[in-house]
Amino acid sequence: MRYFTIPPPDALKDYVRFFWVLESDGGPYVHRSMADGCPELIFHYAGVFDELKTTGKSERSFKAGLHGQSQSFSRFGINQPFGIFGAYLFPYALPVLFQLPASACSNQMIDLHALPGMSGAFLEEQLFAATNNTERVQLLSAFLEKRLIQSKIKTHDLFSAVQLIIKNNGLMR
Repeated sequence: MRYFTIPPPDALKDYVRFFWVLESDGGPYVHRSMADGCPELIFHYAGVFDELKTTGKSERSFKAGLHGQSQSFSRFGINQPFGIFGAYLFPYALPVLFQLPASACSNQMIDLHALPGMSGAFLEEQLFAATNNTERVQLLSAFLEKRLIQSKIKTHDLFSAVQLIIKNNGLMR
């Protein structure tokens, strides 16, 4: 099992906390996600997980999409080698990058193709065809930087306040 993070380029550091990679050469594996206030873009470039529901049933996860902020944990399982690449975003990044209020994505996993204004198929194809994670970072960074330039929402003081709160684990006056 390999997990590591990659810092975003300077142009994205106010919107992307970090890129991350989780890979394994074998299975079975069960991943437990925790409740989290930050959304993530997720790309399963090798293998696809099943979401293990509390009812005992399972449901196939997307290959690429957005995992919104969540108020509870989830479990995902896979029985084969896998590779996942993700972008861990700041909470306010969704309106800026995707013209979506964060509340519209809370407790949801949205397929990349269903996000407004997305050319999801092209981005997905590029990231899955990439030969390594450095290339994936470059491709996703270029895509997000282009969306940032096209955004009509500009950075304001609230973004800095949220970053400061997160950086200090909520321990501040």
